[in-house]
Amino acid sequence: MNTLIIGMTIGLIGKVILGVAVIRVHMHIATERKVDDDVIRAIEREKYITAAAIFFMIAGYFLETAYFMGFFA
Repeated sequence: MNTLIIGMTIGLIGKVILGVAVIRVHMHIATERKVDDDVIRAIEREKYITAAAIFFMIAGYFLETAYFMGFFA
């Protein structure tokens, strides 16, 4: 499979994961109407998901760059 396609797919997965994580936390805050321990725990959980999403975006960037620099044909 083409390195560019793999890089773009991994980057897209990271962006979708990040978007879903942000929306979930905002919806949780909107339904609770206050920032209590439950909301803080949800934010703590989402930090790890966000870190994974950022990793996917960076990995996708490096794969796309490697393709355009000619490292993989």
